[in-house]
Parts: sequence; structure tokens; C-alpha cells
Amino acid sequence: MEYVEEFKYLNLEVMKKKNANELPEDEKNFLIINLLDKNNNPCRFFVFTPDVMKKILSSSYVGLQVLQVCFRVQFTNNNWVVRLVDISE
Repeated sequence: MEYVEEFKYLNLEVMKKKNANELPEDEKNFLIINLLDKNNNPCRFFVFTPDVMKKILSSSYVGLQVLQVCFRVQFTNNNWVVRLVDISE
């Protein structure tokens, strides 16, 4: 299932993958984007998709800016998996 919800932007972290030494330069990092949901509960998404990472890094979001976030919720192997699909202002 895909959902589009409004979130408030908090901050962005660029993290190195554990096996970064073995990967090409453009695949060494991933993003953690921290947001607030409609009830002001903190949420964070781990972003590994190169296109979405480029879009987020090229934007200049400011604190508490309202963003439209499209995310996918999927039940796989007895666990819920939530993936960020797209983000826009």
C-alpha cells in the first residue's frame, strides 16, 4: 500500500554504509531523514534509492517545512517494511 502524507522536516543525516570500502563512490552513503508526522511524533526514513537521495540532497529544506512524503507499507516475512518512495514540497 502506498500513502501520501504531510510531514514536517527536522534534519538530514548522511551515513556511510558498513561495507563502503567495497562499493563504488556513488553507493557508499545512505540518508536518514528525520521528520514529524501530523501528530508531531518523530519519524525517520532510511533512504537508499539513488534517485531519491539526489533529490533530497539537491533540495534546501528548512526546519519544520511541510513536505509531502509518499511511502510504501508492505508486510513481508512477518514484518512491516516502510519505504520512502518520493518526497516533495
